[in-house]
Amino acid sequence: MLAFGLTAGANAESMGCTGTIYGSWVNDQGGVFIRGSWHADHTQMCSLTEVWKGIPTEVCYSWVAKFDAAASTGKSISVWYQNIASCSTIATYGNSEAPYYVMLLNT
Repeated sequence: MLAFGLTAGANAESMGCTGTIYGSWVNDQGGVFIRGSWHADHTQMCSLTEVWKGIPTEVCYSWVAKFDAAASTGKSISVWYQNIASCSTIATYGNSEAPYYVMLLNT
């Protein structure tokens, strides 16, 4: 799929990363990870067991439902970030930047 954002040069900006989810998984500590089509590696989205980078566990549970729905149906998802230079350069695994919101799309 595609990744898009509203950026100016290489500066960190608010940006939406949109595409399909190749997979979602939860580790033994409750960390939630996805492999989105806009990135070559896995990124952490949140944690089911503790507040992670400001994301409450209640929000994480609702995001997991969206990630799993996108992965199982092939629908697109948009993950919005407030401070990234590009969707393909988001830090990986536990070093990932925290998303601002997650939107399941009907496409």
